[in-house]
Amino acid sequence: MKSVFTRSLILIALSAILCPVAVMTVQFYLAWVALVPLFIATLEAKPRKAFMPGMGFGLVFCAIMLYWMVGLVSDFAGSGGYGIAFYLIALILSGIYFGSLLTGISWLAANDRPAWLKGLLAASLWTVGEWIYSSLLPGMPWFGLFRVSNMVLDNLYAIQIASLSGAFIISFFIVWINYMLAAYVAKRQWKMVAVPLGALLAYMTAGFGMYEANRPSKTTQHLGVALLCDNTPPNVKWDEHSGNELVTNLLKLNNDALATNPDIVLWSEAVVPWTYRNDDDFLAEIRKMAGTAPVTHILGMTTDYSAESIYNSAYVLLPGGGITGRYDKRYPVSMAERPMAFISLPAPAR
Repeated sequence: MKSVFTRSLILIALSAILCPVAVMTVQFYLAWVALVPLFIATLEAKPRKAFMPGMGFGLVFCAIMLYWMVGLVSDFAGSGGYGIAFYLIALILSGIYFGSLLTGISWLAANDRPAWLKGLLAASLWTVGEWIYSSLLPGMPWFGLFRVSNMVLDNLYAIQIASLSGAFIISFFIVWINYMLAAYVAKRQWKMVAVPLGALLAYMTAGFGMYEANRPSKTTQHLGVALLCDNTPPNVKWDEHSGNELVTNLLKLNNDALATNPDIVLWSEAVVPWTYRNDDDFLAEIRKMAGTAPVTHILGMTTDYSAESIYNSAYVLLPGGGITGRYDKRYPVSMAERPMAFISLPAPAR
């Protein structure tokens, strides 16, 4: 009994490590096996006993995936306590989510159904789960990192099917193939392994066909984009005494970007920490540096919307210097850019 428990623990931990590695490093080949150990460990689990393995998986997955959260939130809030609190909240939510997900999958798999059908049901529930937390928690975008579709984003053929119904359908196929593979390997039905491998081959063949059918012609005009990310520490960016240093750095980065002759210079979110004004000296210098070059700037700045509201915005600065439009962030980050359950970070995070 102890050896079975230890084996299950090792398998769950293995998946909990493989999944974040596959997501963070975008490992296409790992995507099709990363969940296999987890499913092998929970194939025979009763619904009431599947929650804890799922929670353990979610806790380890989240702990690795969101390791950066403590430092980032601490820097923005100016206190390590906020970073730890954010991290713990994410861990708890992740544990509850994956615990509930594995409970549901175990319930669907409880009947005597063929592995391919159990896999379809498991993949359907997993995909619905991804859609639910994406819809209910739009202000917590880091949970989008848990989508298994992120594992294959570097493969042109694997992502083609997303044009039909978004990234969720990619997650569906990844989970389905992982589940079937786990079921057949666990029962040592080696010949049946051909089923998930065949499904994978069909999936990739369909992606190849979709890509070739819509392959851009060699005469297609290319668009050059220069991504400008300053990576200035928050305690420097939001310090009123470091304005000159910040501006000097941003103008240098802009000059380096313009040297690549881009069509668009894309500045990162809130790269400019003060609110937009049309007569801003900084914007005037950006216009001057561009000169007559046909370059468009998409610039992250805040907007003084009202006496009580400041929006996180992006401004489009056209060739010639005119502002053609503004986009305001639709889903502010919960607890940072807007309160959640009466909890919010202190300035300068807000």
